[in-house]
Amino acid sequence: MRSSKLLNLAILFTILPFLFSCTQDEGYGGTSSIIGQVYIKYYNDDFSLFLYEEPAGDEEVYIVFGDEEASGDNVNTTYTGDFKFDYLFPGSYDIVFYSLDTSRPYLDEQPVVLNVSLDREEDRNLGIQYIYKSKDWDEGSSTIRGQIFLINYKSESIWPDYMIVKDTSYAQDIDVYLVYGSHLQYDERIRTMDDGSFAFTNLIPGNYRIFVYSEDLSGATQYQVVERTATISDDMQLIDLGIIYTEKL
Repeated sequence: MRSSKLLNLAILFTILPFLFSCTQDEGYGGTSSIIGQVYIKYYNDDFSLFLYEEPAGDEEVYIVFGDEEASGDNVNTTYTGDFKFDYLFPGSYDIVFYSLDTSRPYLDEQPVVLNVSLDREEDRNLGIQYIYKSKDWDEGSSTIRGQIFLINYKSESIWPDYMIVKDTSYAQDIDVYLVYGSHLQYDERIRTMDDGSFAFTNLIPGNYRIFVYSEDLSGATQYQVVERTATISDDMQLIDLGIIYTEKL
């Protein structure tokens, strides 16, 4: 009986180093966790102007186990931007989320990869992680408005020294154009109301050009551009350009 016990002990001491040397592959079933928080920084469409930041609610965050190529799982952040992967074995993990590249804003979202090495019973907090997104010019809350009047001159007027005003009236149903920032083409065209008024709404912060076409009284060209500029610096801002005059002979 004693020799049998000694034999069992000898076998046990032989296999113990092997048992302790075995490690579980990365994945679920352990006692470690990875937590973090995601915030979004919003910019305009060419990333030349920072708008604001906020917690990234309902944003997908992925986890990759070890050397696997595909995602092992994913969670959605809470309304505060928090995420958690729980019950993980020790090992190496990649945490992945997607963000625009501020140096190449016109590309699709690119993966951001954070490598995390976990020990047993470790709770790793990645802190706040930032992703970047852009907003179009019309995804804001501000307004630029104005009113356009048409100055009509009598036919016997001679430009520029003998201009006789016939009347001044509301410039009804004429085109008004808006250009955001450094855009090369206009972003929106609207028509004036019966009283010559117009309003561009849902604007984000930034620089704007507002223009209309007016008859070139000198006869050098058919039309001249009458332009106003405005800068929106905050949400819910109202900029009134006042009265803009166009002319017709």
